[in-house]
Amino acid sequence: MIKLNILSIFLLFSLAISAQEKKQDSTSVPEPKSFITTHQISNGGKIIRYKAIASETYLKNKSDEPVASIWSVAYVQEGLSDLTKRPVTFVFNGGPGSASVWLHMGMFGPELVKVNSDAKEDDGAAPYNLVNNKNGLLDLTDLVFILLALDIAEFLVKVKLKTIGV
Repeated sequence: MIKLNILSIFLLFSLAISAQEKKQDSTSVPEPKSFITTHQISNGGKIIRYKAIASETYLKNKSDEPVASIWSVAYVQEGLSDLTKRPVTFVFNGGPGSASVWLHMGMFGPELVKVNSDAKEDDGAAPYNLVNNKNGLLDLTDLVFILLALDIAEFLVKVKLKTIGV
């Protein structure tokens, strides 16, 4: 019985040490995330089947270490035989303080936030009502919305300043 108790204590102690080692290792950078869903919409008089792909991309330094991340949402038409003939439109936000949400959900995305055009009433808080963007561009081009967060904008400015020697 004493041997069993000692063995149990030793096992619990080993598990506690193992958990601490894993906790210390949690500072490593996780793999970039990606989420994919499929949809369809009517644009330009055609039914368009497309994938919505929300994904994270790491910008890396010369040592291949991630120094910043970019989130993007892409809408890519499915069922095409020759992808080389399909144009891609990139939509960027305005930088720090100007999110891409209104370019995405107010004009170019396949779904739009429904708001009164005369803006006489408050839209209220999220969740917003969404409607299909019947005037969207998916019949003409794939769309990629790139969200440049504050840290990315600062990173890109530093890179540009280094490039021009400042």
